[in-house]
Amino acid sequence: MATKPVDEVITHLKNGIKYKKCWKCGCQQGTVKAIEDKLEELSSSDKETIFPLLEESKKTFEPVQYDCLGCKICYPSEVTNFLSEAYPEIELEPDGCATDDIFVEERSGWPPLPGNYKIIRFEAPIAVCTLNSKDLIDKIVNIGHPRISIVGSMNTENLGIERVIKNLSTNPNIRFLILCGDDSEQKIGHLPGQSLISLFENGVDPEKKRIIGAKGKRPLLKNIDFESIEQIKEQIKAINLIGCTDLSEIEKTIIECASNETNPYQGNIHMDVDIEKIEAKSPPPLKLDPSGYFVIYPDKDKNIITVEHYQNTGVLNKIVEGRDIGSIYMTIIEHELVSKLDHASYLGKELAKADEFLRIGTPYVQDKAQDVERVEAQSDIKSCASKKCC
Repeated sequence: MATKPVDEVITHLKNGIKYKKCWKCGCQQGTVKAIEDKLEELSSSDKETIFPLLEESKKTFEPVQYDCLGCKICYPSEVTNFLSEAYPEIELEPDGCATDDIFVEERSGWPPLPGNYKIIRFEAPIAVCTLNSKDLIDKIVNIGHPRISIVGSMNTENLGIERVIKNLSTNPNIRFLILCGDDSEQKIGHLPGQSLISLFENGVDPEKKRIIGAKGKRPLLKNIDFESIEQIKEQIKAINLIGCTDLSEIEKTIIECASNETNPYQGNIHMDVDIEKIEAKSPPPLKLDPSGYFVIYPDKDKNIITVEHYQNTGVLNKIVEGRDIGSIYMTIIEHELVSKLDHASYLGKELAKADEFLRIGTPYVQDKAQDVERVEAQSDIKSCASKKCC
């Protein structure tokens, strides 16, 4: 005879009583409290069976020392899931866990919600979620594939998934989501990966907003609209590499996704972000920087870059020398030798050219600042037009 869901509830409640690790766990204590709150809604026979187990569980409780140990089998989550299966009309509300940061403020721009992720490029089609393997984030970013948009982790099967939905569905360029890394064997035992795959495969109960087939502790998506859930299922193809931490295998999957010709999602966008796209225009003529101008000389023999700073009277003021253009640039800023953004940008371009000359021998001629406008009041200032200066 098949085991009934309530029989599973009883079994896992007994396991929670049996194992000492559950006695100090916030998951166990929150689940017991949640069932107590709904006890009157159970059938009389189930109530009579479960009530003594709840009382026995409470006798084992010790001060909470952790919310989740990442156990291979989380008995409280099994209790919650099987009781929800037995009583679908009852909505259990176990206490939240430490990974559920509910105090998250939505921002303008993309991604709208903060998280543990790194952005590569907005107009790219591939997102990678490393689940609980946070160390994979930098490794995947360092692959440097131009078709990757965002790489980040996900810890929980509720708020974590909600944030993934919101951050990905607001970028219509994303068409693939690769799920990799450890799902539950590491720090968090909520099975967010299995829950998200279940979302793509089975959807969500529209009334309870519970992910169908999810095995996590509390796979409820309460803070996101049903239309956006349907959108992400239509917009994005989920690729299941859960448990894979092999970088070469992950890179192979990224390359396979990148080989597909994709266009931005054209369906109904149910959540949007305001991103202004601005067409670049030719710069206006530069105006003289009151701080002066620079003459740049890359010395091949010494393998250094020399930057001479002149006052606008044509008098040499300072000389900055170095090989690293970042150090040179920061030294110039520290000594307040540049005061205009367009001049600073021009200087950065010239330093990059000088560095390229020293590294690979590309011919270097310093460009005169393009169409420098000199103010009439400064017409008596000695011109540096005879020099290639900026």
